[in-house]
Amino acid sequence: MGEDVLFEAAAAGLLEMDDCAIDGSHVRSLKGRAHTGPSPIDRGRPGSKHHIVVDRRGTPLAVSLTGGNRHDVTQLIPLIDAIPRIRGLRGRPRHRPQRLYADRGYDFDKYRRLLRRRGIAPKIARRGAPHGSGLGKTRWVVERTFAWLHQFKRLRIRYEVRADLHLGLLQFACGITCLRNLRWQYTHGVAEPELVDPDTWATDHREISRPGLDRIQLDLFRDYATNPPLYPRLHEYFRTRQVPLLAIWGAKDEIFGPDGARAFAKDLENAQIQLIPDGGHFLLESHLDTVADAMRTFLGQHLSPRA
Repeated sequence: MGEDVLFEAAAAGLLEMDDCAIDGSHVRSLKGRAHTGPSPIDRGRPGSKHHIVVDRRGTPLAVSLTGGNRHDVTQLIPLIDAIPRIRGLRGRPRHRPQRLYADRGYDFDKYRRLLRRRGIAPKIARRGAPHGSGLGKTRWVVERTFAWLHQFKRLRIRYEVRADLHLGLLQFACGITCLRNLRWQYTHGVAEPELVDPDTWATDHREISRPGLDRIQLDLFRDYATNPPLYPRLHEYFRTRQVPLLAIWGAKDEIFGPDGARAFAKDLENAQIQLIPDGGHFLLESHLDTVADAMRTFLGQHLSPRA
C-alpha cells in the first residue's frame, strides 16, 4: 500500500495501528505461472495466495502474492517490514503496530522472537490450545478485508499469467478499500445511504490528497490537545449560566458517540437532546430537513421576536 493512501486514511481518523492482524487466503489460478503452486485446500490444483496485514479497522497496510503451497508464516516478517512509514503528530513516521494478531498457522516461537525484536507483541493462537482465547475478537477484521477484496472477480480467481499484474490488481483493490472506508464516515448508520451525495466523500478524498495538506491536518490534530484544559471552564459556564442548548446527534455515530450529546444534560437542566435513530456521523448529509426544522423550533422558543 502507498504511503499517501494510508496517510489519507490516517488524516480522516480511519487508521488504528496499535492492533494489527495478518492472514493469507487461497485463490485458484487458471493461467498463472509465477507465484503459483498446488493448493493444499483445492485438491492440488494450481493456485496463488494473497497475504495481507491490516489495522484494527481492516484497512490494508501491506500485501504480497505467493504460490498456493507457500506457508503463511513465510510472509509474516516481509509484510511487517513492508508497512510504509505513516506520518503522525510527533516523532518519526510510524510503520509498526504495538500488537499483531494471527491464527495458529503462525504459531512458531522463532517468529514470535522476530516480532519482539521489532517491538511488536505477538498475539498468536497456539496449536492444541482450546478455542475461546478471545484473539478472534480483534483478528476477524482481516477475514472481512479478504471478503471485501474477493468481491472483485479478478481477485477471486487469478487469470493473469504474470504475477506482477495480479499483484498490481490486488494493490489497486486495497486502494479502493481505503476509499470505501472514507465513504464509511458518511454512510455508516444511515438507513438510506443513497440519500448521501457521493460527491461528499469524493471531494473529501480530493481535498485531503492536495500537496501540503498533510502538514495542515497534523497541525489541526495537534491543536486538539489544547481543548481538554478548557473543558472545566466550559462546564462551569454551563452550570452557572444555564444557557439554552440544542444537541442533535446521530444515534449510530461511532466517531462521536451519543454519550457526547447526553453529557450536556449533566450541567444544563433544560438542555434539549435529540438523537436521530437512523443518523450517522455527518448528520446534515442525510437528515438536513430534520435538523433544520429542529433548529428553527429551538430558535423560535428562545429568540425574542423583532419589534
